[in-house]
Amino acid sequence: MSPIEPIVVREVDLEIRVTTPWGAGDQRIDYTLNSPSGAVDCVHRAIHGPRVGSPEVFRRQLFTKIEALQGGFDADGGVLLREDLPRELEAIGHDLYDQLFPPELQTIYRKYRDDLTSILIVSDESWIPWEIVRPYGHDGDDFLCLRFELSRWLAGRAPLVKGLRVRRLQAVATTAELVEAVDEVEQMERFFGAIGGVEGSFQTGASFQDLSDLLESHHLDLIHLVGHGTQEEDHTPSDSAIQLTDRPYRAHHLSGTVQLAAAVHRPFVFFNNCQVGRLSDTLTQVDGWPARWVQRRGCTGYLAPLWSVDDFTARRFSEVFYYHLAAGASLGRSVLEARRRVHAEGGDLMSLLAYSLYGHPNGQILIGDGQADRPLPPLPPPRLLPPPAQTQRPPHGPPTARPQVGSTPPAGSLNKARTPIQAAQTTPPQRRWAVPGAVAALLLVVVFWAVSPMFRDHTPDDPTVHGIIPPPDGETSSTPDETTTPARSKAQESTTPPPPATTPPPTKPQWPFPIAAPQKGKLVVLVLDDTSGTVDQELARAIESVLINELPSLAPSAPKVDASTVRRLLDGDSSVLPGHGKTPWGSERLLVASASRRSLPQGAAHLKSFSLSMQAQVIDAVTGSAIRRAASTQTGIGASANQALAQAAERCLEDILQFLKKETDE
Repeated sequence: MSPIEPIVVREVDLEIRVTTPWGAGDQRIDYTLNSPSGAVDCVHRAIHGPRVGSPEVFRRQLFTKIEALQGGFDADGGVLLREDLPRELEAIGHDLYDQLFPPELQTIYRKYRDDLTSILIVSDESWIPWEIVRPYGHDGDDFLCLRFELSRWLAGRAPLVKGLRVRRLQAVATTAELVEAVDEVEQMERFFGAIGGVEGSFQTGASFQDLSDLLESHHLDLIHLVGHGTQEEDHTPSDSAIQLTDRPYRAHHLSGTVQLAAAVHRPFVFFNNCQVGRLSDTLTQVDGWPARWVQRRGCTGYLAPLWSVDDFTARRFSEVFYYHLAAGASLGRSVLEARRRVHAEGGDLMSLLAYSLYGHPNGQILIGDGQADRPLPPLPPPRLLPPPAQTQRPPHGPPTARPQVGSTPPAGSLNKARTPIQAAQTTPPQRRWAVPGAVAALLLVVVFWAVSPMFRDHTPDDPTVHGIIPPPDGETSSTPDETTTPARSKAQESTTPPPPATTPPPTKPQWPFPIAAPQKGKLVVLVLDDTSGTVDQELARAIESVLINELPSLAPSAPKVDASTVRRLLDGDSSVLPGHGKTPWGSERLLVASASRRSLPQGAAHLKSFSLSMQAQVIDAVTGSAIRRAASTQTGIGASANQALAQAAERCLEDILQFLKKETDE
């Protein structure tokens, strides 16, 4: 079944297309600004950006500096106190703003920043951490990811998916040695287990074969991994690894059957592992976990840290993110609220800035059956500070010795019963900002912080969290695009939480097409524009012309039909078909596709060129079952728009055309 839900989401306020063209012997950054929602007065407005030196060197130096800061040291290896970290992060963000935003772009930002809620950055570069760009000079300026619903996408094959209903999910703590990772999966089991319509598997420990089998599944809507992750600078981006019980699982293992599984079901993927949100350039393309999931697998969304994250902050971020998602918030809003709330609770700022989201910022990830009368499970109270018996995740690199939680399951145990949680061994707390030259002094501070009730019970002076979920103390909260609602008490929040998002049940179709007995060999083409949600009749006719040339015996046709019918067919809703020996237009087969296209510049003025991203399936018009699927992105060139689209469509549908030819011959 296709993951695309028949839902309507608001348009993005600002879409920034980032390109890095070469010209006159150097490389630069160029921007194209578009505002689908109309919040910004920009319609595909081109802005020439600065020239760049060596992006890969810059990326390596920047992430090395960030990892050092996360480890408690400045650029020169000197000791960095925790209270100095925000200033260092702001300096990095201001520098990125100065370098990346040319004067024209800065002017547009200052003019429209208060009108923006969501920003989507579509790029083909691998080295810019957009999340920590920090404009300055005006009240309210903040890191982009703490002010806006910010997400990314990679230019290429896969179009954005705006809706996904999660009915089947798998969460895995890839190693049992991280206490908070195991606890994170346990909390997910409690939370999702209380939501109707969700089938979940929650496991501790995984071997290489276990994880391979999981990722090759065609039936998962949500995949959540948590554990150790590494991206060594002297390795290729495809070697970025997740540590398992036997050997690492690397990004380049996401190929073959895993690609087919993701292309069919397009799950949402959350890898809560250090450094697995990074990209890097290879000889011909960008690579890394995001590229493998987004550009080559076409998942609905991918969420992961760019650098090392604090174990306790990572667990709490996951809790709050899923809570907002289940409450009906959009994908971008859920990530934004998780950053803000956990920051207000005292979470590690650098860890919260690390998370990079790929997906539609206004996309809806609907959890379970969406019944409004079922209350949402309460959000657990925060507990960010480590108790004396626990330690934190190391800042980066391979895993080190940890308190053992239970026993590590043997290989092949992923689909067996969970390893029981047992008492952790007591070890001294490790602080991320420990100073080798002043251990004695800091040890006193650490002990005082760990055991002091005043410190454990401390809450920020201003605990207000802006978003859809009221803060624990009952103060009111607000969002830039929502009406402020009265505050609720703690008891009210735990007993009457906001209901999960609901999708109204489909009404019985009135057959908005002629129906007749199916005629053998008759094929009907229906295409939905994935960007606008309307029927793309021009592309449907282009595909019809391809079929007439290749398979005239199928009597292909591209009749007009409403968008809701096509969308429901894409969703696998067979109730849209009449049944009882009748089919739409008397067809035997339906070729149904969702596609997005964009015009490409051509050197010859008389030629047209398009880049076409398409997901298509051949449906048995009698039973409603999909019998062949394909997903691809191709380009086409022709003397007319129809010819260019036909060429791109023929390339996208190559596998389906071969299948139809074989079926016709038989």
